[in-house]
Amino acid sequence: VVAGESEGDGGGEGGARAGEDCPACPPAGAFSVTREVRYFLEEDPEVEVDVSKRIKAYRYGADLIPFDSVDRAAFKFQSKKGMWLLGFTPPSTVPRWYLL
Repeated sequence: VVAGESEGDGGGEGGARAGEDCPACPPAGAFSVTREVRYFLEEDPEVEVDVSKRIKAYRYGADLIPFDSVDRAAFKFQSKKGMWLLGFTPPSTVPRWYLL
């Protein structure tokens, strides 16, 4: 058995690996897998939805809530870097457990 392979996956006596014992087989790594995703209307499954008409949506329970770039910009936290001193207080007014 070849190190790192089990007997059932071609590493043992009985199995042939691509390109080794099969001259008609293409060499290993000769093919690539590409992913193609297409979206269709729910009302008419034969009509494909154009890329410009799609927006991102988040699942909330059983519903899908549309969330476009305007919403994303509105919810983005916007602040300036830094720290502001709001005031002073005597140490006796700060409970000790606040410092834990």
